[in-house]
Amino acid sequence: MNRRGEEDRGYGTNHGFEGLTGLPPPRVLLRLGSGVALAARDLRSGHRPAYYAISIALLYFAKRRRDVVFRGMFLLFGLFILACASTHIIGAWTVWYPAYWTDGAVKAITAVVSLGTAIMVWPLMPQALQIPSPRQLLELNQNLASEVAERKQAEERLRMLIDAEPECVKTIGADGALLDINRAGLRMIEAESIEQVRGKPVSSLVVPPDRERFETFNRRVLAGESGTLEFQIIGLKGGRRWMETHAVPFAGRPGAPPRGAGSHA
Repeated sequence: MNRRGEEDRGYGTNHGFEGLTGLPPPRVLLRLGSGVALAARDLRSGHRPAYYAISIALLYFAKRRRDVVFRGMFLLFGLFILACASTHIIGAWTVWYPAYWTDGAVKAITAVVSLGTAIMVWPLMPQALQIPSPRQLLELNQNLASEVAERKQAEERLRMLIDAEPECVKTIGADGALLDINRAGLRMIEAESIEQVRGKPVSSLVVPPDRERFETFNRRVLAGESGTLEFQIIGLKGGRRWMETHAVPFAGRPGAPPRGAGSHA
C-alpha cells in the first residue's frame, strides 16, 4: 500500500486530528470544509433552528388538534423534517467525533420516516384535492348567510300573516305543550304575551269534562290524522269560551313522522 493509503487509513483509524501530524487527507478536508461552510451558513440564516421549529410546530398542532383532517400526515411530516435536520447535524458532528453508529441510526430512521411519508401521501391526494379552498368556503358561507337571511324574511312575513288572522292559530308539540300562537289566540286565552303560555300544556286550558277528549284528539292528530273538535276553555283570567278547532299534523321535514299539530280555531 502506498504512503497516501497509509495516511488515509491512519486518519480513519484515529477518527480525528489527535496524534496526527500534517494536514488531513483531501477527502476529509473536503467534508470538513463543506461542513464548516454549511454550519456557518446555517448559523447565519437560522436554517437548522427553523427545521426544528417547523417540525415541533407540526407535532404540537397535530397533538392539540386531534380532529384535524390528515392528522397522521402532520405527524409524519413533522418527524420527517426533524429527522432530516438531525442527519445534517450528526453528519457534521462525525467530522470531529466518530459517532458512526449514531449517524447510521439517525439516517435509518430518516429513511423509514421518509418512506412512510411517501407511501401515505399519494393515497391521500384525491381526498386532499377535494378539500374546499378558502375562496370556496367563503362563497359557501356567503350563500348560507344569504339563505338564512331569506328564510328569516320569509318567517317574518309568515308571522305577520298569521298575526293578522282574526282566528286563533296555534302549534302544539308532540308532548302537548304550546309552541306558538298568534295574537288572536292570545286574546282568546286571555294572555298578555306568548311567554306566559309557551311550553305549557294546552290541555290545562281545557275544562276538565272536555280534557280527555282533547288529549285523545291530539294523539290522533300526532298519529297522522286530521280532524275537528269542539271543546270549552278557561282563560288565564277565568273567562270561558267555546272553541272549534281544525287540526292537522306537521313534520320537521318531508317524509318525517309528525312532530306536532297545527290548529285553527
